[in-house]
Amino acid sequence: MRTNEKVNQNGLAYLKKWLAQNKNVNLLSATFNDPASIDAMNWKKLEDQKAEIIPQLKAYQRLLKILPRKNNKLILDLLKANIHSAIQVASMPKQNFISTYSHLFSGKEAAAEIFYNKALAIKTQLLLRHVQRIS
Repeated sequence: MRTNEKVNQNGLAYLKKWLAQNKNVNLLSATFNDPASIDAMNWKKLEDQKAEIIPQLKAYQRLLKILPRKNNKLILDLLKANIHSAIQVASMPKQNFISTYSHLFSGKEAAAEIFYNKALAIKTQLLLRHVQRIS
């Protein structure tokens, strides 16, 4: 899912249905780039939406890795607000993120700040790995 790509309402409905059908899938470790892994998941009545759902699942997984514990509602609300990765979050000024999105964290600025700080840590780790690979 590209930064400028918005999650549409139909897409969220498909994602919610997929999540309900695949409660036993460990989303933290699931591989959404491997056709065999994807085919092993339950796509009943969603086969035609696979191409739309998979990028959303990847974004869902990225957000799940930022949160201290699984919170489906918050992740879906973040996706609806077009928030989908640590790199995206950490690229915003901290106060801008907190003031704009704290309402998604039940109005708790501290929770939004914790989320932001974790996103910043993930972005830093990713950048360090990238620098190590190219050096």
